[in-house]
Amino acid sequence: MSTFIGQLIGFGVIVWIIMKFVVPPIRRLMADQKEAVRVQLEESAAAAKRLAEADQHHAKKVEEGRADARHVVEEAREDSVRITDQLRAQADVEAERIKAQGGQQVSLLRAQMIRQLRGEVGSASILRATELVRAHVADPQAQAATVDRFLDELE
Repeated sequence: MSTFIGQLIGFGVIVWIIMKFVVPPIRRLMADQKEAVRVQLEESAAAAKRLAEADQHHAKKVEEGRADARHVVEEAREDSVRITDQLRAQADVEAERIKAQGGQQVSLLRAQMIRQLRGEVGSASILRATELVRAHVADPQAQAATVDRFLDELE
């Protein structure tokens, strides 16, 4: 029994030494580890919350971007229709102006051609008349007939 008591006292001393010197640092380490896990869980929850907020903010910004894009596309469509109408109106005005100018130019060219043709017809008539008179005057028989006719008219 004395061995048992000696062993029991040795065991008690070992337990007391462990409780006095080993358990407090282990408890401190466990408490620190528990605190670190708690802090990490809080940070994880905060990060998850920030991520959810960022996702919501991103989704909101994406929707705003889509709305802006739809608005820009609609404005571009309206602008293209307006520009097309303006260009069509300008083209119509320009076509009318060109038609009017072309009509005036055709009238001027026609008048110029008529004047030119009249001048050429007059010149050709004078040349032909000159040739006929020369041919008539060059013929002695025709000269005699002309003189006789003139004299007959005088009488």
